[in-house]
Amino acid sequence: PIGLFIEGDPGSDIVQTLRVGKNGRRFYMLRFRTLRKKGIEAGAGNGIPQYTIMGRFIKALGMENLPNAWNILWDNMSVVGVNAPTLPEFLEFSPKNRNVMSMKPGMIGLWQVQRKHFTKEQSDENYVDNWSLFMDLGIIVKSLKLFFTVIDTSYSFTFSSSFLLIYILLFICLTSLYIFTLPL
Repeated sequence: PIGLFIEGDPGSDIVQTLRVGKNGRRFYMLRFRTLRKKGIEAGAGNGIPQYTIMGRFIKALGMENLPNAWNILWDNMSVVGVNAPTLPEFLEFSPKNRNVMSMKPGMIGLWQVQRKHFTKEQSDENYVDNWSLFMDLGIIVKSLKLFFTVIDTSYSFTFSSSFLLIYILLFICLTSLYIFTLPL
């Protein structure tokens, strides 16, 4: 349904990028297209991204990775996990960094909630070394806090009760998916 609103610009509504997952398994990471087809070139040379009408809204709410719920169902990803590198990034990993890929990549991760303090690599290593169910639940809670406090001041949205209900239902669905994808 969201794809119907992205169509302000010709092109696919979902963008696929080849990523490397657990133990080197390749898969396509999915995300809603938020930029116009021309992307940055459309910004008249000033480097400002040109969002589609719905793309600006999707980006502000952090919903561009929502299609990755399919990757969770297909067992390529987890709700919480490490960052999924592109193939060239993976090939440049040191043996120490390749250890990070012993876990599934996630839709959200430690890096998203600790951006100011650590690099992606440090956050992923910290996540793998200290993984626990409570850590994952903490990351989910911190992500929800970030979601409801939209940091970017260029977007000012007020959440109506219907939006709140939608995101509570989304949280319940993602949490259920997470519980069913836990290693036994």
